[in-house]
Amino acid sequence: MVLGVSSFRGRIASLLFLAVLVSFPAISDEIEPLSICLLEDNLPYSGKATIDGFDYELGAKVAEIMGREFVPVWVSNNTQIQEIESDYPFRRLAKGECDLILSVPGTSESFEEGGKTIVLGPAYYAAAFELISFSDETSTNLRRLRSKNVAIQSQTVAHFALKMLGAKSKTYFSAADAINGVFNGEADAGLLWGPTAGWLLRESDQERSGGFVDNYEPPIALRWNVHFVTLSTNNILRGQVGEILADIDTSGELSALMKKYNLPDRRPYAQTYTLGALNELQSAR
Repeated sequence: MVLGVSSFRGRIASLLFLAVLVSFPAISDEIEPLSICLLEDNLPYSGKATIDGFDYELGAKVAEIMGREFVPVWVSNNTQIQEIESDYPFRRLAKGECDLILSVPGTSESFEEGGKTIVLGPAYYAAAFELISFSDETSTNLRRLRSKNVAIQSQTVAHFALKMLGAKSKTYFSAADAINGVFNGEADAGLLWGPTAGWLLRESDQERSGGFVDNYEPPIALRWNVHFVTLSTNNILRGQVGEILADIDTSGELSALMKKYNLPDRRPYAQTYTLGALNELQSAR
């Protein structure tokens, strides 16, 4: 049978329409991976050499729940002196090289980087400068540190806090050296960034008794709520990740992960660091 021109065109149109129907599900089924920027040498948060860390494992869990492939984007970092706001890879995020960054202590809802607006998602835990001691006689009240030697890491807020409290700071260039100084009796106590100190105490000599001072409650000036961040344009992802992290917390998995890396198990506070709160420490002396 010979097809007429009109019939031939109709058959071609039908075949093309069928091809679209067949190929469309395959396209729609392709799910973009979830890429997370991680510092290469930044335990307890992330470590490229060991392929682990609190943020690494949590990011992998979030991606798994979303049904997306987890892609760590490793970024080199300076490990000499780490302040709270260290070398976070915000510029990589601004360039679109990753979708989000975890464990960012926040004091504002958004900020600019590389011409892009980066927005903080809901806080999912809190972190603070913790009190470290290897003595049972250390008070949980920071005002009792007045006139005592307190080990701190160089270039951190702890220096200013102790100055306001009237305590004497003994400065070290790493958290590990500061912890050793307390253990060796060079300082009466330490005031150190909790997640970093917790990791170092976990990895230290098991014969040491002590570490975090029990029942210590950090003052407003020494505590931060911790967030994840995305580009401002990524509203859907920000909402999804926020909900997933809340579910992970409710299930107890977040606490379990914090315990694994010896992070103090703290949740977001109603009030956190401000310059005013730091100045108010002076009136508490």
